[in-house]
Amino acid sequence: MRVLVLSQFPETPNNAFWQLFSANAEKVLFGQENYQWRQLRLSSVINKLFKRYLLEDLIMSYTVEDYVKNYQKDFLQELSVEERLTGLSPDQRLQGLSPADVLPRLSPDDIEAYLSKLKSQRSH
Repeated sequence: MRVLVLSQFPETPNNAFWQLFSANAEKVLFGQENYQWRQLRLSSVINKLFKRYLLEDLIMSYTVEDYVKNYQKDFLQELSVEERLTGLSPDQRLQGLSPADVLPRLSPDDIEAYLSKLKSQRSH
């Protein structure tokens, strides 16, 4: 097992990647300015993390759980409505909606047909 003490790594171009994970703001900025990305897919994930990191002036306690939660929120915004609703039951789709939210979206004929169905079920 090796333990890497990032704060002790010298600020050189070959250590720029490791500086990205330093607790020292100056070293993080050095890493950001000097690391040459080789995998563009990974760079977009790291760049999203840096945007959040820089918004907090590099002084924050941002956990992996925080990142995953924020990433999921951002990812959900990129999905279509149909993709977001996939796998949800009708009850889950309607959760939090009142009849006043739902009924205006139904035609009067659909409402009457459903009420007739309920009345006939009750009489049997």
